[in-house]
Amino acid sequence: MVTDVGREELNACRARGDKWLQSWIVLLIGMVGVLHEREEAPGQLREAIRLKQPFRELLGIGSAVEFLAWCAMTDRDIKLAANLFGAVTVFMKPLGLDGADEVGCGRAGVCGCRS
Repeated sequence: MVTDVGREELNACRARGDKWLQSWIVLLIGMVGVLHEREEAPGQLREAIRLKQPFRELLGIGSAVEFLAWCAMTDRDIKLAANLFGAVTVFMKPLGLDGADEVGCGRAGVCGCRS
């Protein structure tokens, strides 16, 4: 299974002290956990964010926050999900990955995005 391979690689990264690669592996394990609705997924995503902070890695942090938003949706915490989805743009926009600007939200002229 993917998470078994990920855990093996995670242990190897910990042994080498490779925090950057470890942060990506924890993120990917958390993402797989979300897709399989595992209870530990949110904790893994928060751990990935913690590991990524020293690197100021916007793509990885933004991805983890987005998957946390999906966890909140699954838990029916709509307010938290909305806040987290909004926070994703803080991390992605500097990378040119602001989805609303790319695909348009259907509110031409109201929010300023392309429709």
